[in-house]
Amino acid sequence: MTHFDISSNLIQGEIPPDIGSILPNLQALNMSRNALHGQLPQHLLRGCISLISLILSNNNFDGNFPAESNLTSLSYLFLDNNSFSGKISRGLLKGSALEMLDLGRNSFSGQIPDWIGNFPNLISVVLSKNHLEGVIPTGFCKLGKLQLLDLSSNKLLDLNDNKFWGTIPPWIGSLTSLRVLLLRGNELHGSIPFDLCRLRSIRMMDLSHNNFSGSIPPCLNNLTFGAQDGIFLTTAGSGFSILFLSTYLYESQIFVDTFVIELQSGPSIKGEKVDFTTKWRFESYEGKVLPIMSGMDLSWNNLTGSIPPELGDLIEIHSINLSSNHLTGSIPETFSNLKAIESLDLSHNMLIGLIPPRMIELNLAVFTVAYNDLSGKLPERKAQFATFEESSFEGNPLLCGLPLNRCCSPARAALKTPPANSDNEEKESWEVSFLWSFVGSFGVAFLGIVAFLHFNSYY
Repeated sequence: MTHFDISSNLIQGEIPPDIGSILPNLQALNMSRNALHGQLPQHLLRGCISLISLILSNNNFDGNFPAESNLTSLSYLFLDNNSFSGKISRGLLKGSALEMLDLGRNSFSGQIPDWIGNFPNLISVVLSKNHLEGVIPTGFCKLGKLQLLDLSSNKLLDLNDNKFWGTIPPWIGSLTSLRVLLLRGNELHGSIPFDLCRLRSIRMMDLSHNNFSGSIPPCLNNLTFGAQDGIFLTTAGSGFSILFLSTYLYESQIFVDTFVIELQSGPSIKGEKVDFTTKWRFESYEGKVLPIMSGMDLSWNNLTGSIPPELGDLIEIHSINLSSNHLTGSIPETFSNLKAIESLDLSHNMLIGLIPPRMIELNLAVFTVAYNDLSGKLPERKAQFATFEESSFEGNPLLCGLPLNRCCSPARAALKTPPANSDNEEKESWEVSFLWSFVGSFGVAFLGIVAFLHFNSYY
């Protein structure tokens, strides 16, 4: 027997200790979504030397990461959603064929090992929701084929958060095949590096719930966010293929089943998840979702400055979340170019001026600008804008019109977006005032000295 799949059967107990001698030719083992427990038996790790895919997700396995094994051909390893603990050792990963690694939703601790970068074929690394800490290892810069990197957590105050600190390393821009970058809910700080603008293949990027500061790089408009053709994840071979039987849910999170590994002439044996955040709505999609889903989440940081109008060039992006920062200035008129946008959250900032009227042309399902300093009349209630409730606009005392319970008086409705050069004009006005006051003071002092010398000449 080469393929053994007993997933989703509520089977209890432990893996038979002699499984390696019973199934010595095993290539694919899927025991996911059961109630199995205990540690991984040594016979499995030493006897099944032909094993290519090992999927033990969603069980109750525990103990330390295995110290050693003979799994030199292992390409797909999924141990997610168990109770494994301790440091991540290399014992189970003797070969160099590894393509997908998911250790998420466990209790691993310590730092991410640098040796993960020694697997040149890795296309997916998921280490989210553990007790990991420290910096992102430099060894990752060698993962030229990496398409998915998830180091995030999903519950900001949960003890299972990863606590990666420091800044995003500059070598991140070398991961040119990266499609998904999830660093949510850590302690990363500093500015958002311009190196991210080199990730031309990126589709989903989540930097939310960190301590990033400074301005939003205008060069993020260089990212395609799904404008490229081609499938999402591909593997090097080994008789496996990747399907995209996916689902994502709007609400507090989007859950995306990223891929299903399928053996040629065999059953589907794995479904993986990627979490991505938007707000409010609950929708469910099935089918090839990730190739068309794209989004950027920079919320809950300390970003300042204005929103770059260049972001309006992201015509293929589906979700943008810039909420809960300290952004100033007006909403860029270029946002009316975001023809694919479905969710846009600009709430809890310090934005001013009008909501661009042309935004009613967008096919938005979710839109909120609540708790800013916006002013003037709300856009006409047409198309999707007719569906947005008061909560989308609350916390802006100078906004008026439906659905707010504030009528637009001539004075309130006439409020306009401040000119783009208002800051410069204010600066110039201050400089002129200072110059005139300086000239006036100098003139008074000069006349005083002349008068003093004149009267002293009589003595």
